[in-house]
Amino acid sequence: MPIQLQVFLVIISIIVFIAIIRFIKKSKLSTQMAVIWILWSIGLILISVFPTIIYNLSKILGIIAPMNTLFLLMMFILYCLVFFLYLRISILEYKLKTLAQHIGIHEKNDTDTK
Repeated sequence: MPIQLQVFLVIISIIVFIAIIRFIKKSKLSTQMAVIWILWSIGLILISVFPTIIYNLSKILGIIAPMNTLFLLMMFILYCLVFFLYLRISILEYKLKTLAQHIGIHEKNDTDTK
């Protein structure tokens, strides 16, 4: 990998990490999501600083092109992220349904007592 590309990737990875930290400080990112995004940015930094990680992983997995390994790794991580977000949405839907039922029961009880 050319040194210019590696330096560029390191700089971009560090900018992403700093942006995530700023979002956390401004409370725009929940704690659970913050952990995921911090791990993601640390992974980006590690891969950009040590690109041999991808080459070695390619050899271990038997994948010829390191770029294919990187795509496979990113698709897996994105798949896990989508699954995690789907779980969060399911939990929030359940809480919303329960809350609507409690509000309905409470309003019914209020109209019965009047």
